[in-house]
Amino acid sequence: MKLIDALKNRERGAVIKHDHFFSVYDSHLYQYKNKSDLKVLEIGVYNGGSLYMWKKYFPQAKIVGIDIDPYTTRWRSDNHNIRVYIGDQCDIKFLQKVVDNEGPFDLIIDDGGHENSQIVTSLDFLFDHLKQGGTYVVEDTFASYYPEYSCDRDEYDPILKPFNPKKTSMEFLKNITDKLNCWAYRDEEAKQLKKTGKLDKYETDAFSVHFYDSIVFIQKFPRPNDKSFGEDKWYDHPDKIKEFGLIELNGSYYNFYGFVKTADNGVSVTEEKYSRLLKKMHSDNKDLHLMKGAKFLNFKDEKNI
Repeated sequence: MKLIDALKNRERGAVIKHDHFFSVYDSHLYQYKNKSDLKVLEIGVYNGGSLYMWKKYFPQAKIVGIDIDPYTTRWRSDNHNIRVYIGDQCDIKFLQKVVDNEGPFDLIIDDGGHENSQIVTSLDFLFDHLKQGGTYVVEDTFASYYPEYSCDRDEYDPILKPFNPKKTSMEFLKNITDKLNCWAYRDEEAKQLKKTGKLDKYETDAFSVHFYDSIVFIQKFPRPNDKSFGEDKWYDHPDKIKEFGLIELNGSYYNFYGFVKTADNGVSVTEEKYSRLLKKMHSDNKDLHLMKGAKFLNFKDEKNI
């Protein structure tokens, strides 16, 4: 069953969603269709129809909704395994109560108030309570571009609280895409973070981020914590000495990104130390040419590598 069919055949309630959302959801959620213990959390119940749409789409799932409006409790149904909690999506204590009672979740959908603070607060807390292999969805991200969604709409004042386009939920979500490439951080502080393993939740567990018109999908899946600058594809490869980016020095192999791997273990070196190593290698081997101002090597004779 496609999601649009689940929408048309839901038992109760009304639904407001962009037309293109349905096919995008189908492309991302197919892997959950036969999961018997699926748990879905939707922020924003409103007229209840989406809860029953998800139940039709995932017949075996437990569906949990949260909303700030007490009216939405009318959409609860023990027969359909649909729960509704009343509270603010920015209230961490409330979210913790929901998680304690119902979590962790395979799928979390934020179709709540759409304010920047609401989206960021909910995501930052609930991502910890999303199962590995789970998906976090933020709907209606177009609101990120509207000044009236930059803070609590009841307190919005264009003069006292001007809109800052650099501090929106979309900017927060886009920042996660940089964290996908955390292994490529070049500054010393980031390298220390990689060595100690003190990366944040998105750097360690955000596997992919997909942006569409007004909707974003984040897949949670642990990534290798020992990922480095491609050296593994060279190290212990039968043709490693033929690689132009790998140099042997005293039993260790270096690539041009500034990392070294020995026969026993892999260790990182600072750019300054690596620069000194390159200069030494250049002085010891006149056939090895270090290009001035560059971070890579050019070999005049491949046989001398």
